[in-house]
Amino acid sequence: MRFASLTGFAALTCLIASAAAQAEPVVMEAEDLSVLSGPDWTGELTYRGYEAPFDESSIPVALNTVELVDGGIRFGMLFDDATETANSEALLVTVEGTHLAGAEIVSRTELGDSLIVITREECEDEADDAICERIYRIASTTFSMTKEVILDGGKERYVRNRYDFTRE
Repeated sequence: MRFASLTGFAALTCLIASAAAQAEPVVMEAEDLSVLSGPDWTGELTYRGYEAPFDESSIPVALNTVELVDGGIRFGMLFDDATETANSEALLVTVEGTHLAGAEIVSRTELGDSLIVITREECEDEADDAICERIYRIASTTFSMTKEVILDGGKERYVRNRYDFTRE
């Protein structure tokens, strides 16, 4: 199972996020995302199935040129060597810097040449109330977005999807 190796990372992010929740508000700037601008991002989407046995699947995905916009970045995703963008995504930082893509920032950590940002918000998954944490790893040649789901009451935590991109 590919996400099994993320269990330790998930525990670490939970500890970081818990500590951050007790401290001052965590902030970032839209400029933190500027390192992602430009072309040539290719990668893979790995996702958990919605029905038992919840198998994982992976498909290739590329980003259209990542463009700087007021407050963050905008990009499109190309799945399975498609020539047309399947959807357009925006990662926008609020003016106060406390939210990314609409979710509260609970952790911001610099690790080598990467910035790791964790957000948290209430959500629904598999028709259950949940908390969704998104972990963004941002660097000039690597970019990942992971969505972890914690079902209501903390009964279960799992990775719903993970996008991993690289460029030369």
